[in-house]
Amino acid sequence: MLSKWWWRFKTDKDGLWRRVVWAFHHNNISWAPVPAKISLAGPWKQIVGIYGNLNQVGIDLSSAIRCKVGCGLKVAFWLDLWIGNQPLYINFSLLFALEKVKNCNVADRVSWEFNSVKKLTWDWCRHVMSESEQEELTELMLLLCDFNACIGPDLWVWSHDASGAFSVASIKCISASASRSVPEYLFLWNKLVPKKVGIVTWRALSERLPTRAALAARNIYIEDSRCLFCGEYEESSEHIFVSCHFSQTVWLIMTQWCRIPPIIAFSLKDIIDAYISVNGSRKKQKIISAIVQVVIWCL
Repeated sequence: MLSKWWWRFKTDKDGLWRRVVWAFHHNNISWAPVPAKISLAGPWKQIVGIYGNLNQVGIDLSSAIRCKVGCGLKVAFWLDLWIGNQPLYINFSLLFALEKVKNCNVADRVSWEFNSVKKLTWDWCRHVMSESEQEELTELMLLLCDFNACIGPDLWVWSHDASGAFSVASIKCISASASRSVPEYLFLWNKLVPKKVGIVTWRALSERLPTRAALAARNIYIEDSRCLFCGEYEESSEHIFVSCHFSQTVWLIMTQWCRIPPIIAFSLKDIIDAYISVNGSRKKQKIISAIVQVVIWCL
């Protein structure tokens, strides 16, 4: 199954194939568990896309693969799941924004002695100044000081198998026990935004906006069908709101402003439904949903 490549991407840190994938698909705007440029066609796009399919049957690939830290040389400090329930770049997004070397490993930031933390080494692009940043730093230091490393090398663990080893059989077992019927996507209208804003969002989901690609498909002459923002790829709703570098920057700024985790999106549905994973009251989720729709309207 395609999911085994998620496991290999995490565990085979020195593999040449992994470095090639990283070079092609990584960008400094989006820090997904497994990098992917949606605008690039090919098998890697299908591999990354399996995340959504497995998530529907209760398998979250981003949290199912975690590391038991030993020497700390094979696990990324911010990007990999090794402490807590989420990667540190999600739980401590303000500090991650200050980090100079975002792909640093655990050994670069933490020194161990008798399996306990001896020294923490930071490399910020500027001093930690704001109250929110200070709070995150204090919380992170407390979390690290309570952490004990294992003896030996770093060990990767698959949480859906008792042995800890990845197996396609474990995925098949979970998938077989889950319902195979996937309900049709239902767009929820938000009363906090004007109807015209909601209509634009709904039309974008249905690829009914007059994008350059849509106009060309209707045999309307378009001199250049490339995206107005990046000028690299065909302008469709999916590209404008999901894979365009300009829009990815906008979504990153929006999440930082709202103080929520970065949006990991493989489709426009993922962006519109991002409010579901936001911690807080239903009112807060509704406000985040409204902000997302307003951003779509402005784009």
